[in-house]
Parts: sequence; C-alpha cells; structure tokens
Amino acid sequence: MGVSVEGGLNGVVMAAKCSGRLVGWFSPLAADVVFLSTAYVAVDQEAAPDDYETATVRGLEITDQDWQDGRLPRSDCYRVVQAWGCAPLRYASAGIFASLREEVAVATGNLEIAFGRIEAQGSGVVIT
Repeated sequence: MGVSVEGGLNGVVMAAKCSGRLVGWFSPLAADVVFLSTAYVAVDQEAAPDDYETATVRGLEITDQDWQDGRLPRSDCYRVVQAWGCAPLRYASAGIFASLREEVAVATGNLEIAFGRIEAQGSGVVIT
C-alpha cells in the first residue's frame, strides 16, 4: 500500500492503537531498522542484577495517557517509553520515533548501556 504521510513518508505504514484508540502511524521499515541495528541493546550478561536501580538519568516519561491523548512530549532531554512485556508497544514506539528521526535505543538489559547509546546526541528515546 503506497501512502503519503505528513508530506514525506511514502510507502507502507502501520497504525498504532492504545486501549482501542488510534494514536498514530509509523513506518514498519523504520521499526525494523531499529531492532536490527546497534540501537537494539542486547542483554548484558555481566551486568549485576541491581544495575536497573543504580542508573540515574534526567528524562521525561511517556505514559499511556500521552499516547491516548495524541501528544508525545518532545524536548531536548531523554525520554523513556516503558514497554516491558508489550512487544507491540515496543515495535510501534520504535517505528514512531525512528520515523521522526529521533535517536532510539531499545533496552533489553542494562539501562545504562542503552542511555549511553543516545547520550552523545544530547537527547533521544530509550524503549524499555
């Protein structure tokens, strides 16, 4: 299906829903690139179990209500999408933010490593 979205994104698009409400659309190719690239941070087998509790970052959390209200907070700080156990949310948020040309890291283990991937850019999104 060829579609033009926001005047620049051509090709296949997927719709994203949260609690039955359409919250946006994204390029599945952008999501695939995120998950197949170094943005997908593999589990650190040597990480201590408490690494999640020791990493401190100043950032902005994107909640379910933000998705449902149709607003994604964007600023020059780091953002976190908490999607533990929800593969569709991880995939959709990766596609949405990658389509917006945001720096994206998908954390599957140590959050500090994921934040390290986007830290050099000064802003970005970590998907947990």
